[in-house]
This record gives sequence, C-alpha cells and structure tokens, in this order.
Amino acid sequence: MVSRGLIQGLGALAVVAGVHAAMLALECGEKQARMLSFADLVIANLGMILANCSRTRTVVEMLRVRNKAGLKLPRPRYFWPRTVTYR
Repeated sequence: MVSRGLIQGLGALAVVAGVHAAMLALECGEKQARMLSFADLVIANLGMILANCSRTRTVVEMLRVRNKAGLKLPRPRYFWPRTVTYR
C-alpha cells in the first residue's frame, strides 16, 4: 500500500515538474508556469484520491453514490446570527 502511494506520488511529481520545466523552456513566464504547475498538482491529487477510494468500484460508480457522512451534518437554523440587545 505504501509503495503504491509512493509510486503514484512520484509519478505526479514527475508530471508536475515536467510541465513546469516545459513552461519555463517555452518562455511563458514564471507566474504562468507556477500557476499551471499548481493546477496540475491539485488535479493530480484529486485523481489520486478518486483512484484510491475503492478497489472494487470504478471512479464513475463512486461519483454516482451519495456521501452518507455529509447527510448527518446538522443544518444551521439561521443564516445570520441573532443580534444581542442590552437593556
């Protein structure tokens, strides 16, 4: 399990570093290279989360199932806090 995650993390690092190096080689600017690298890093992390959620279901099947943990959260009664008045 650890080796699988390590391989996935190193693969994501290689892709992000490659994109960053390619953007710098194309002289697109440091800000644009960092922005695209950060976006790639976020997308890679979300992909790894979805890939490792279940070993028996596909990503599409996991996205169709509603998260039961989110249903048990209490709902707020008021959207704005009550004002306190002193007499």
